[in-house]
Amino acid sequence: MIKKYNGAGNFIFSPANFLVAFDVYDREETLGEELNRYNPNKLEDLKELFDQYYFSTSSDLSTEFKIQEFQALTIALKDSEYDFSSLIPSGSNWGSIDLPSKWKIESPRQFFRNIYDIVRVHWEKDFLISGYIPLEFTESD
Repeated sequence: MIKKYNGAGNFIFSPANFLVAFDVYDREETLGEELNRYNPNKLEDLKELFDQYYFSTSSDLSTEFKIQEFQALTIALKDSEYDFSSLIPSGSNWGSIDLPSKWKIESPRQFFRNIYDIVRVHWEKDFLISGYIPLEFTESD
């Protein structure tokens, strides 16, 4: 069983976990200003954000962890009724993640689909070595 990063309790796999690297809580003037230069709705910007902020902090994740986190995203994307907008922080009372103030996610489902594509390519070697074959989505999915 995989534990939370701090070792307490069981880790809950969720597509929202891919947003943690962009949490600017108490860092609005530093990290927040830096991240506000990017448009997360543009695939190239999102790829650069993941390369610079997500993958650089996730290099020590086990392949098992990567697969389970990726599967949580896959399951959500396969569910046509999944409410991706519920994962996007909005308002001051949202929860534990604060995204940069200028980020307005235009299409939450497409945003997470782009994350899927970026992560699938980046973790492809780990997936192949483990024998895990990620689901391929078509344009109509």
